[in-house]
Formats: sequence, C-alpha cells, structure tokens
Amino acid sequence: MTGTNTTRLGLYKPDPNDNINVTTDVNNNLDKLDVQVGTTVCTSSTRPNAPYAGQNIYETDTGRFLLSNGSLPASGSWRDPLTATNVTISSSGGTITIPARVLSQRASATSTALDVQVVGDSVARLNINQSGKIEWGSGSATRDTNLYRSAANTLATDDSFTVSGDLTVTGAVSGWNVPVYVYKAAATDRTSTTTLTADPDLTFTLAANAVYVVEFHLFVGSGTTGLMTTDWTTPSGATGLKAITGPASTAVGDSANHNLGDDINGRFGVHGFATTVTYGCRNANTNLLHAIETATVVTTTGGTCAVRWAQAVSNGTATRMGLGSWARATRIA
Repeated sequence: MTGTNTTRLGLYKPDPNDNINVTTDVNNNLDKLDVQVGTTVCTSSTRPNAPYAGQNIYETDTGRFLLSNGSLPASGSWRDPLTATNVTISSSGGTITIPARVLSQRASATSTALDVQVVGDSVARLNINQSGKIEWGSGSATRDTNLYRSAANTLATDDSFTVSGDLTVTGAVSGWNVPVYVYKAAATDRTSTTTLTADPDLTFTLAANAVYVVEFHLFVGSGTTGLMTTDWTTPSGATGLKAITGPASTAVGDSANHNLGDDINGRFGVHGFATTVTYGCRNANTNLLHAIETATVVTTTGGTCAVRWAQAVSNGTATRMGLGSWARATRIA
C-alpha cells in the first residue's frame, strides 16, 4: 500500500494505483469516523493519544469537557475552554437559562466569582467574590460600597445604608443611632401582688459591649393603696443610672386637682437600675398619670432591658400599666 493518511483522523487514502482493500480502505475508515463523530467520550486516563487541533472530549470520570490544541505531547494539549480564555456565552440582550446551579470554585476567598459591567466600563460595577462579599461601584473607579458577612449570623457594610421603606428589628437593638420602639397595645392590670415582674411589652434585647439611651414612658394608674412600684432589669454587668420624673408617692387623689392630674407633688431622683420607685395616683385606677424613666445603659454582655412593676402594697384593686405606654432604645456607641 502506498497511500497516505488524513492529517486529523488518520483515515487511509489509497494511492490511485492501489487495489482497494475493503477492510483497510473502507471499514477501518468508517469505524474511525463513527468513533470521532461529535464529542469523544472517554475517561481522564483513556484520552485520544493522537488528538487533532479542535478535537473535544468528555471525561465520564471527571465530568469535564476539554479541547485539544493539537500540540505534542498529546497529554499537554488538552485545555478547559472556560478557563483558558474569556468566553462569550450569549450576545448582548440575549437570555441564558440554566436549569441547574452555577458553581464557582477558586483557591482564594478574595478571588472574583462574578463580575458585572456595562459595555465601556473599565471596572466591574458589581463584584461578588468567593467569600460572598458584594461590592458596587460606578464602573469607572474603584468600587466604593459593600455588603458582607462579618461574623456568624452578622451582615455588615463599611458604608452608609438608606432604607426607603419600613425597617423592622426583632432581635437585639444593635444598629447605631437607630431608635427602636415598643409600646402597649392594651393595658396590663395586676392585682394582689408585690412581686416585681417585667412588663410584657416594655422590653428590649441589648447587645454586648454597647452604649444605649433607654427611655420608658409609663401611663400608671392604681388605687390609693396598691400604688405602682417599678425597677429595671438590665443585662448582667450593665452600668449606669436611671433618672425618674413622675408623680410622688404622696399624691393619692386626695383633692379635686389631684383627681384631674394637676397640682401633684413630683419626684425627680436619679437612682441605680435596681432601686424601686413608687408612684402616686389619681382617684381611680383607670385615670392615669405620666411617669418617665430614662438612663444611659453601658453593657458588657447582651441581654434583656425591661421595666418591672408590681403593687407597693398587695391590694385587690388593680394596678394598671396603661394602653399607649411606650419605650425607646437607641444605641449610641
């Protein structure tokens, strides 16, 4: 046989003077064509040993698609087309539907997983790195805004944050200079008890190692015997003093003016959180007086801050924390 072979698949081309051999010149060539049609299926250890430039394979043991550049040795000719160069998957304005997850695996947590640019941008306007940190920018300068996980269960940004809609906080009050409010949608009555218990509504969870301004605005009512007595519960180790403004315990609805909430003796002391304070009353437990308790609370551990209250003397006439009582906590440091 004096024929030649094709450069890519090595198919035998008989010399015009050769006699045609069905096995060599036809069947063997057809078998080679059948094997090479489309993507060659193999394993990472059974790759074609004489690949041509542009030949692609699928490795069943690794799940990879590789492309040969035709260089020698053959083992060094295989390239991953998605990592060897930038790849345009769709033209501008097209849509790509991927019915599976997209997985990015790189060695460094700071390596880019996703970049988004507008045509003509010199810098990606949106960048997501392997740690999940998201950065935004103008497209023409270093990105200047971010959002990232700073610790377990904590999302943070190094920049300003603006909320156009509602902001609801159900955990610890830890955002600086963002007041959080609670209030009583219904009155709470307590009878025949001198056991101080936290109000079910006027309570906050404070973060550790923080400074808060805490204010309680109390609408208090009682009979002339079971006057309301309060104190505070704070996180363990918290320091500070509370200021008290309200009706003195000597005000017990014993005059027409007192019954109107007017001409009442007041109290204006500054005390420790655990110091009990007793407030006076008007002529009925449903007629309320206003008391204000406020403090700067410095925490070392996180925990509950609440106003506790009960009756100064056990009495069957209810002592009331009235509808509309409210409180505010603002972290300032």
